[in-house]
Amino acid sequence: TEIYTLSLHDALPIFTFGGPRVGLSNFVAMFNVKIESCFRVVNFLDIVPAVPLPSPLLPYAHVGTLIPVDSGGPIDPAARHSLDAYDQGLKNDAPQSLMPADIAGLAPPSLP
Repeated sequence: TEIYTLSLHDALPIFTFGGPRVGLSNFVAMFNVKIESCFRVVNFLDIVPAVPLPSPLLPYAHVGTLIPVDSGGPIDPAARHSLDAYDQGLKNDAPQSLMPADIAGLAPPSLP
């Protein structure tokens, strides 16, 4: 029996949707070195990616490569953070040029 273990080089890409800032600069730097295929999708006017608010005492930052989208529709924080809004934003204008060719077709399936 052969056992196969995943290495960091075999890892699948990570996509996050509407995530907040996750760590201090040393954590973010190490994460981005270790996890090269991390993409964070952010919908225009979604407030969650803006928290925690920038502060000199706790300078939290995002990990991964930004993929901005705009779902359009109402200017409502709850609506802009919904999965439906992210689905629409990816359909509207996911910038394929920012994504590596091998994952450019990996958008979440349409929501019912």
